Amino acid sequence: DALKGGATGAIRAGAGPIWLTHFLPPAIVAFHTSYPNVKFSLDAAVISTAVPALLKGEIEIYCGSLDFPDHPELIKREMDQIENVVLASRDHPLANVRGVKPAKLLEYPWAMLSHDDFGRRQLAAYFASNDLPAPRAMLQSTSVICILQSVSRGDFLACLARPLLQSSSGERLVDIDGPCVIWRYPAGMATRRLANPSLAISRFVDSAMATYFQIFKSV
Repeated sequence: DALKGGATGAIRAGAGPIWLTHFLPPAIVAFHTSYPNVKFSLDAAVISTAVPALLKGEIEIYCGSLDFPDHPELIKREMDQIENVVLASRDHPLANVRGVKPAKLLEYPWAMLSHDDFGRRQLAAYFASNDLPAPRAMLQSTSVICILQSVSRGDFLACLARPLLQSSSGERLVDIDGPCVIWRYPAGMATRRLANPSLAISRFVDSAMATYFQIFKSV
């Protein structure tokens, strides 16, 4: 009865960088207040790792970019359109330069998330459209916190979601003026299409969406 009511259970989720560091923590806190006996496990994920994990049942929820083909076993719930831009430290040589040309971006080291094949293809496509090679990752990490800390303290550049600038992890960052939006994508939550879905999962999705629109979309 407790499981059917969503009062207990366990939720395994994978989340993209901005969800992991900015959007989901307040949603988890709000949900825990109403359902303190539901255990929550959250890991970093990108499209190339999260979608297979979702289909295999290794996670129940993916929070992040929904820019992947529709699948009969998956349900997408779009919440917003997110823009990925080039981020740098406030002290970066390009931070106060107007109209930075794409070629100038290749003069600096790049930090990228490991296994983010889809994001790298988007970045490579941007540079290819300007007849330039893709930037090389001089730092790769599965941790977005490591990426953000390295960018904020050095000359690294990174292509990440613009809303990170409003997060506590991005307070020392700026977006470089000049490059257009590298990648704009639908963002939200994806779950498996199950005959008897867990009420704990359904209620968390509803709670997370409500928290997002209350805290972030209303700003």
